[in-house]
Amino acid sequence: MKRLLSHPAVQFAAVLAVLSALTLVTSLPIGRVTQVAIYALYAVGIGLLVGYLGLVPFGGSVFFGLAGYAAAISMLRWFGGASEFAGIAFAVLFAALVALPVGALILRRRGLYFSLLTLACAQICYEIAYKWTDVTGGENGLQRVPRPVLDAAPAFHAFVLGTVVLVLVLVWHLAHSPLGRLFQAVRDNEQRAASLGYATYPVKLAAFVISAAITGLAGALLTFFMRGVYANPLSWEHAADAVLMAVLGGIHHLAGALWGAVLFIVLEDQLGALLDHWWLVFAPILIVVVLAAPEGLHGLLRRLFGAQGWTLVRPGIPPRPAAVEPFRPSRPAAGAGGAPLLAVRGLTKRFGPLLIAAGYDFDVQAGTLHSFIGPNGAGKTTFFNMLTGLVAPDGGSVRFMGRDITRLPMHRRVRLGLARSFQIVSVFMHLSAFENVRLAVQAQRPRAYRPWGDAHADAAANMRVWSILEAVGLSAQAGQACTDLSHGERRLLEIGITLATDAQLLLLDEPLAGLGEADRVRVSALIRALATSHAVVLIEHDIDRVLALSDRITVLHQGRLIADGKPADVAADPEVVRAYLGTPPAAQAQ
Repeated sequence: MKRLLSHPAVQFAAVLAVLSALTLVTSLPIGRVTQVAIYALYAVGIGLLVGYLGLVPFGGSVFFGLAGYAAAISMLRWFGGASEFAGIAFAVLFAALVALPVGALILRRRGLYFSLLTLACAQICYEIAYKWTDVTGGENGLQRVPRPVLDAAPAFHAFVLGTVVLVLVLVWHLAHSPLGRLFQAVRDNEQRAASLGYATYPVKLAAFVISAAITGLAGALLTFFMRGVYANPLSWEHAADAVLMAVLGGIHHLAGALWGAVLFIVLEDQLGALLDHWWLVFAPILIVVVLAAPEGLHGLLRRLFGAQGWTLVRPGIPPRPAAVEPFRPSRPAAGAGGAPLLAVRGLTKRFGPLLIAAGYDFDVQAGTLHSFIGPNGAGKTTFFNMLTGLVAPDGGSVRFMGRDITRLPMHRRVRLGLARSFQIVSVFMHLSAFENVRLAVQAQRPRAYRPWGDAHADAAANMRVWSILEAVGLSAQAGQACTDLSHGERRLLEIGITLATDAQLLLLDEPLAGLGEADRVRVSALIRALATSHAVVLIEHDIDRVLALSDRITVLHQGRLIADGKPADVAADPEVVRAYLGTPPAAQAQ
C-alpha cells in the first residue's frame, strides 16, 4: 500500500480528484481544475528534460504552442466532421516530428547555449504565429475550434484527468526502463556515460522528442479546453512558464509538476485579478519559495513528513542474493597470432607551443600489465584521452585488435573492448553505487536502450553487479548514493564501473589515488589478477607498487618517450633517474 501511495500517478489522481470534488461544494469552477491538470501535464513534459536529463529549455513553450495550432488548424480545416481525438493525435505527431530536426540541431550545444536556443525557437514561432494571419489568425488567433464528442465540460474534464494520469503512468514506467535509467546517468555525468559505450547524443534526442510529444499533448488539450488558440504562450514572456512550474513543484520530483501548476495558476488568477502588473508580486513569491524550499513544494512536503531524497524513481535496489558469484572477466583478451592488442605509432599532440606527445611508438600485449609513469605534467592523462577518443591526436595512429581506431568516437571504442577510469573520480553522483555499476553492465546488454520494461528485473545483470561490488569491497554500500560515499569508496566504485564494461583492454588512470593502505592492497591485488586475463594499462604515481606489479613500464617526460622495458631495466635507466630526481649538482659542474 505504501508503495502504491508513493506512485506519482496515484498522487496526481488523488489531488485532482479532491479538487474535482471541491467544484461540487464550493465556487471553484470545474474548468479551473481542468486547466490545472493540463498545465501539470505541460510541466511534466518539461520536467522530463530538466529533472531526468539536466536540460533546461527556456523556450519550452515552443511545442506546447505549435501543437495547439496544429490541433486547431486540423479541426477547422480537415477533421471538423470527425472527433477531437483525431486533432489531438495529429498535434502530438506534429510536435514530435518537428522536435526531431530541431532537437538534432540544438542538442549539439549544452548548458546555457541549449537553453537560449530553445528560447530563440519559441520566439521565431511566436513571430510567425502573430504575423501569418492567413494561417494562424494573427493577433486574434483561431477561434471556435469544434469539440464534437466531448462538448460537455464534465466529459472533457474527465477525459483530461484520465489522460494526465495515464501519461504519468507511462512516464514512470519509462523512468525505470533501461533508457530512463540512462537518462539519469547522462544528467549526472555525460562523459562517464559515453565512456561506458553509450551514444549519449541519440539518448538526449530521444528524450527531447518524448518531451515534445508530452508538451504537445498538453498544448492540444488546452486548445480544445479554450476552443481556440493564440500566440501568447509562444512569446518570451510565457516561454518558461513550465520551467517555473517545475521549479516551484520540485524538479527532482515527478509529482512536483502538479504542485507547481496549482501554485502557478492560483497566483496568476488571484494576483492578475487584483493587479495589472501581477509579476511584481509573483516574482518575490517565487524567490521566497526557491530560497525556503530548494527542492520545491513537493520536497518541502516530504521534509515535513520526515522523508528526504529525490522521487524521480522508486527508492531501493534489487535484493542482494544469498550467494554472490565470484567476479570473473566475461571476455578475456587474446592477441591474434601473437600480435599486440594495442599498437600506437607516431602519436603526436600539441596545445599551441606546448608539446604533449612527440611521436609515441609502443605496443601493449594481451595478458600483461603495462604501466606508464612520468613526473607531473608529463602528459600521461592527455595520452589516455587520445587513446580513448576524448582528445584527437595531431598525427599518428592507434590500432586496437588490428583495427584503426584513431578517429573513432569514445563510445564506439568502448564497444570494441577498450575502457578506462579517470584521474579525477568520475561516477554518477546522484545514483546509488549499485546503479552506477548496473548502468555499466547494462551497456553490454543487447537491449541497453530499451524504453520499456524494468531495468532492475534482469536477474543476470543484477548478479553481475553484486559480483563486481563484492570484488571491490562495496557490497555493503550498494544502496548508498555516491554523494554519501567517501572519496576512497568512490575510487573503488569507479574501478568497479570500469570492470563492468567487460573490456579487453583496461586503461586505469591513477586507481590508487586517495585510497587508504588496506584499499591499496586490495585494489593492487585485483589489478594484478586482471592482468592475467586482460591487457591493463596503468598510470600511477606509487612507484614502488608500479615496479612490483608491472610486466612492462614506459616512461614519459616532456612529451617524449624516454624509456620502455622491464621494470628493473627502467628503474636503473639514468635518463629516468634524471627525469624524477633532476641532474645531480656534481654532474652539472662537469
